Amino acid sequence: MRILLPLLIILSLAGGAYYARQIKPGDDRACITSDPQEVERSYSLALKALKDGKREETLLFLRKRAEKGPHKGGALYLLGNLAYEEGAYTSAVDNYRMALKADRTLGDAGGPFNAKKTILMNMEALKRGPWRGRNTKELSGVNGLLRALNGGCE
Repeated sequence: MRILLPLLIILSLAGGAYYARQIKPGDDRACITSDPQEVERSYSLALKALKDGKREETLLFLRKRAEKGPHKGGALYLLGNLAYEEGAYTSAVDNYRMALKADRTLGDAGGPFNAKKTILMNMEALKRGPWRGRNTKELSGVNGLLRALNGGCE
């Protein structure tokens, strides 16, 4: 009996140590990296189509890329920009948040599309303009997004 209890404790600790080494950090704990130039190149035709006035075709393309990839974060970021331009601010905040979750490099100073600067500028403009003085769920989303951007992967 005296030997059984210490043996049971040792086996439990050994099993715990074994399984602890099998755990891999999730995407939300690790920084997903991507080459900013590669992301920008993959969306260059979509940006050109937008400039040429092909908004509906570009929206469809971006929605497909946001679902299936590659570079889902880039598609979500661009969808956020389009929503912001249309005045759909809640949708813009949601898309920006999902973009940062999909590709954290978008929150870095040298990230794709210079997204950090654009998102920060848009969110600050929201707080000073259309959402001034509002104490809404959307505004807490803006504050959370700003905190995430100030962290980034840097």
